[in-house]
Amino acid sequence: MSTKVILEKENKKALSNKEMVEVSELVSTLQDQRDKLKEQEEKVKQLKEVIKRIEEDDIPNKFAEMNMSSVEMENGDKIAVKPFYFGSITKTNQIAAYKWLRDHNHGDLIKNEVKVGFGKGEDAGAANIKKYLNEQGFSFTDRESVHPRTLGTFIREQTEKGKVLPHDLLGVHIGQKATIKRGE
Repeated sequence: MSTKVILEKENKKALSNKEMVEVSELVSTLQDQRDKLKEQEEKVKQLKEVIKRIEEDDIPNKFAEMNMSSVEMENGDKIAVKPFYFGSITKTNQIAAYKWLRDHNHGDLIKNEVKVGFGKGEDAGAANIKKYLNEQGFSFTDRESVHPRTLGTFIREQTEKGKVLPHDLLGVHIGQKATIKRGE
């Protein structure tokens, strides 16, 4: 690939032909490396999808056919299929999901975060923020969130207790996953 470079130095003198060729080669090398990185990232993404399919579908299905949950291989590797629980609350479902959690006495899963920005010389306002935030007229953002691991643990606990959860609101995904412990 040929890239023509038209540049001027700070002192407004035109670059020499040699300098333009060097810059052009560096730009070309950079673009080639970015393209290679993009290809490798796509390969990694595809490999992760294959690994996920094998861990969450192929091995658990084979173990289910064989009516077993774990096995130790001749080389000492231990393979077990265990349930996993995952949830992810989308922005679209956030208000309804948080309402459901609060209405069903699980509001303690929700983290509240309040951030306020102060400029120089506003230390006194920062010290009194909890009590006087609205009265002082500072703008602030209020953010709520449920950590994915906390949600996953909650889903596991509730499912194991036989409780009904709103799968659509909480983005519930329950499955089996194979784990491998390498032998010594």
